[in-house]
Amino acid sequence: MKAANLDSRTVALRNKKFYRSIQHGQFYEWQIVALFYSALHMIDYYADVLDKKQYKDHRHRNIFVRKTRNLRPIRGEYKQLYNVSRRARYEGVVFDVQDVHAVLKMHSTVISHVCGLLRDYTH
Repeated sequence: MKAANLDSRTVALRNKKFYRSIQHGQFYEWQIVALFYSALHMIDYYADVLDKKQYKDHRHRNIFVRKTRNLRPIRGEYKQLYNVSRRARYEGVVFDVQDVHAVLKMHSTVISHVCGLLRDYTH
């Protein structure tokens, strides 16, 4: 099977698009997972722009977020997104629409912050 490698920004946008395609259903855990991965790939895109993406797993990405000064304002939201997505993926937790709204708010905070950093960096 031939697969194309997409850049992290494109993957982030595709994950958000996937969220939108399922947001009116009741698979809340997958909505949460899609939002988390959208945020994760925007973090990766930021690391790519800085040429500092030297990690390949969640543990090291979490360290990158924690130690990168410009990401400190959103490290709490990112960590919460990570934790709730793990619960959705591995623990069989039942979520509801209010949980998704809370995750969407954290996602928006992370995305807005990273996009602001990217604007500052590229201008």
